[in-house]
Amino acid sequence: YVTYTFISMVSLLSIFGCLFVFSWIFCMILQKSLAPNSTIIKRNSLQYVWWYVFDRLWFVSRAFTTSIFVGTIFLPEIYKLFGAKVGKKNYFQDFDLRLPFMLTTGDFVVVESGAVLETVKYLQDGNIAIGRLLLEDNVVIGPNTHISLGSKMGSSSVVKPLSVVPMNCSIPENVAIVGQRYIIQNRNAELKDGRLTNEDIGIPLELNDTGIENHEVSIGFHVFLLLSMKLPSILFTFFFIGSSITILALMPHESWYVLFLSIPIVTTFGQLSIALLVRFLRRFLNGGSAKTGWTKLYSKKFLRQQLAMELFQKTTALSGENIVSKFAAKIMGAKLDAYCSFSPYPEEPTLTKTGKNVFAANGVMLRNTSFHPEGLVYFGRVDVGDSTMILDRSIVEPGSKIKSNVMIGSLTSITRKTEHAVGSLLYGNPALCLRQIDNGQSGSDQKLEITNEPFIQHLIHFLAGIYVSSTFITIPTFTAIYSNASVYIWLTTKSGLAQRWVFGITILALPAALFLLVSWLLFITLMIKLLLIGSFKRLAANGIIKVACWKC
Repeated sequence: YVTYTFISMVSLLSIFGCLFVFSWIFCMILQKSLAPNSTIIKRNSLQYVWWYVFDRLWFVSRAFTTSIFVGTIFLPEIYKLFGAKVGKKNYFQDFDLRLPFMLTTGDFVVVESGAVLETVKYLQDGNIAIGRLLLEDNVVIGPNTHISLGSKMGSSSVVKPLSVVPMNCSIPENVAIVGQRYIIQNRNAELKDGRLTNEDIGIPLELNDTGIENHEVSIGFHVFLLLSMKLPSILFTFFFIGSSITILALMPHESWYVLFLSIPIVTTFGQLSIALLVRFLRRFLNGGSAKTGWTKLYSKKFLRQQLAMELFQKTTALSGENIVSKFAAKIMGAKLDAYCSFSPYPEEPTLTKTGKNVFAANGVMLRNTSFHPEGLVYFGRVDVGDSTMILDRSIVEPGSKIKSNVMIGSLTSITRKTEHAVGSLLYGNPALCLRQIDNGQSGSDQKLEITNEPFIQHLIHFLAGIYVSSTFITIPTFTAIYSNASVYIWLTTKSGLAQRWVFGITILALPAALFLLVSWLLFITLMIKLLLIGSFKRLAANGIIKVACWKC
């Protein structure tokens, strides 16, 4: 089993390694085929072919490399390898950039999760418009923002969360983009009587002789940080493989049945055990509980705090979003409602408190970290009251306190300065308090109280998720990955073909296996959708559905 496991890992790395190399080759071909001032790629040209192939390869390569190197000094180096001109000490999270060689950044540039840096735009005639992006020194691009084609961001400018920079727009220095408008930041007003004040956070910091902690770390520390971020996944993989091998050895006759039935038990015990270990590791990294305050980008304090948060995120994601993950989060210090399926996961558990029956839709971010020009980073608290509903892609900034029974509309940005009362409806960027929710007493609105699901519903959801994903997703995926190695081993041992034919058939087997895998996953997704909800029209005909009911 160890040999098979090792061969599977080598096969997986070989697949992504080949994709990465071919992505770089087509990136270089495309870059050299474009004139320095090119703005259009015509659909009927050879350049379009180079772009189309690179775009598909880059999508997979970027997803793979970002999952490994996100939030480290190594991710900007990956973009450099693909032609981007990147300055010193840039900090990149998971963002969308389709032509990396069209990006130029200065020093201390931050691009946060969900940002779209537009370098490609489809035209109505089928051609592709391309344009360069320039981010000067100390620019901060917030989460879920959109920087349009051909834009230039002046030094020390900030794009606040959920904001948009128009096409071919040149933003001046020291400007904050809020929504679709910008305001001039008074940089000189931030230093008063030895105190550093930020308009959005509003929490001052006493500046002493040493100032903000800015201890530089060695490259070895960054490598250690990168490896440590993968610790939960590595431990869980070894625990699962070790448990499987033990079951197969102890019960040779009924081993496969017992192994399949024991998957939920192994998953639960493994995740909760790792959560307990991560709890102690996080306390060591944070020196107890995480603390609010300022630090510098890539300082030792910043990296230790980021590692602690990453360990929490990786541990809660081991088995997906289910009741076991919620209890794992509580073991690591999270204050959340474990019996509410839609309760949001915090960024930093000891700096976040969510009340009972909190509902958070897709893409909601409870942020405990905010980035600012000059490489400044702030860690702050977030408190969310009972029975609060936060709709799609809304963002709650550090220092925010949301009261009970508040409804926050989609694409809404909540900051410390957002004024509201109990039962408010908040919407927009910046958020406006539109009205008070009348709790359905007037009869004009349908009112549903957010309630928890029964434990049996959580248990069935967990078991169904484990068995369905294992049977129809995990096993077929590993079969497709291992098929490449299987074909090579079979041809080498069973056939009398020459080595060049063996390699050729093995290479051709890979895209065939991946095509079958993708087709299978699409088929299974469609079947599960039809089985559970039928059509969306029929689901929508039910009107408002209680969160705790089986239909939801």
